[in-house]
Amino acid sequence: MFSIAGFVLTRVLASPTSLSILFFGCAVTALAVLLGWTYALVARTKDQENCGIVFSMRAHILLHLVPFSYVVMQFFIEMSPLTNGLFLGPLMLFFLTGRNTWRIMSEQFDWKMYRLFYRGNTGLLTVLPILAILGALMHEGSVGGEAFKRVVLVYSYGHALLIGIAVIRIEQDIRNRFQVSTP
Repeated sequence: MFSIAGFVLTRVLASPTSLSILFFGCAVTALAVLLGWTYALVARTKDQENCGIVFSMRAHILLHLVPFSYVVMQFFIEMSPLTNGLFLGPLMLFFLTGRNTWRIMSEQFDWKMYRLFYRGNTGLLTVLPILAILGALMHEGSVGGEAFKRVVLVYSYGHALLIGIAVIRIEQDIRNRFQVSTP
C-alpha cells in the first residue's frame, strides 16, 4: 500500500520535490524488497519436477524491472514512439512469462486473483503491440503513443497494488505446492 501511495503522490506532484523524491524512493525500495523476497522464495524450490514453472516464475519476477523502469523513466523524459518501441519487446516478454506463470498457478490453485492476473497479461499481450504500432504510424503525441504510456502506467500501479494484497496467498501457495528449502 505504501508503494502505491508513493507512486500516486509522486505522479500528482509532477515537479520533483524533496517530499515526492522521498515517497518515490520508499515506493521503489518497498517494491524491490517485495520482489527480492519473492524471488528468494522461488529460488529455494527443490522440486525438479516443476522446474519449468519455477524458471517462468523467476523470469517473471526479474522482468518486473521492465514495466517499473518504464514508469521511472517517464518521470524524467518524454516517452516517444521510439521509446515505446524499445520497451515493447521486453514488455511482451514480461507479459508472456506472467501469462505462463499465472496460467499454471490458476490451474494448481483455484483462486480468482490468479485468473485475473492471467487475463490481464493476455490482454496486454494483445493491446500493447497495437498501441505501439498506432503510436509509430501517427504523429508525435498521438493517441496510440499516449495510450501506450497510460496503459503501462495504470497496469504498473494496479499490479503493484494487487500483488501487495495477494503476496501472502502467493507465498502460501508456493510453499504448499513446491518443495521450498529453509534459508
